[in-house]
Amino acid sequence: MLCQSTLWKHVNVMKLKINMCLFNATNNSDTAEQAEFAKWLLEVEEGRVPAISKTESDHIIILPEDIVLSSQLSRLK
Repeated sequence: MLCQSTLWKHVNVMKLKINMCLFNATNNSDTAEQAEFAKWLLEVEEGRVPAISKTESDHIIILPEDIVLSSQLSRLK
């Protein structure tokens, strides 16, 4: 196991905060949409999106309608 290695004390765990895909967007509307989605993902990770149900191991959130496929939406309604 890595955490039992003598190298473990030299490991620095880092979290990514920038979505690198944003730098590859082909036009401004793609960039804005991807930036908005990246911001939302970061809010989910940080627990800033309200959960409708919380347990010790799971937090259930409602996804925005614009990222849910229409076939899934019809089953939810």
